[in-house]
Amino acid sequence: MVGHPLHELMSEALIEGRLADLRGLIERTPKGVLGAADLAYFEGALARREGALVKAVEALEIAVEGQPDHVGAWGELGFAYVSAGRHAAAVAALKRALSYAPDEPTLLLLFGMACQITGDHGTAVRSFERVIVGDPGNWAAR
Repeated sequence: MVGHPLHELMSEALIEGRLADLRGLIERTPKGVLGAADLAYFEGALARREGALVKAVEALEIAVEGQPDHVGAWGELGFAYVSAGRHAAAVAALKRALSYAPDEPTLLLLFGMACQITGDHGTAVRSFERVIVGDPGNWAAR
């Protein structure tokens, strides 16, 4: 539940990379305090950062099923798919994330990488160019 203090604490821990704090918050969260999709999002994001890709994908698929407009969950799922070598699935997930946040540089970079890996070099170049237009100093897109 966006706006819930516990949701905000988990978001801060995730953004700041405080994975141990995030794990503790997840483990201590009573059932029903956050929605299942929200909890799955945080569990999946944590699992991806810890390299538990199967767990990450499973949790993030639950998150996007429960909240189909959750841009963060779609982006995390795309990242998890790329990391797991599921590049076509990554392209689809990142395309969905970009439908909600079309100018988000991190999503554009990941999408471009996934497109490049799948052989869609034209789309990859256009994605990287969009990052450079929005942020000319972005070395990763060059």
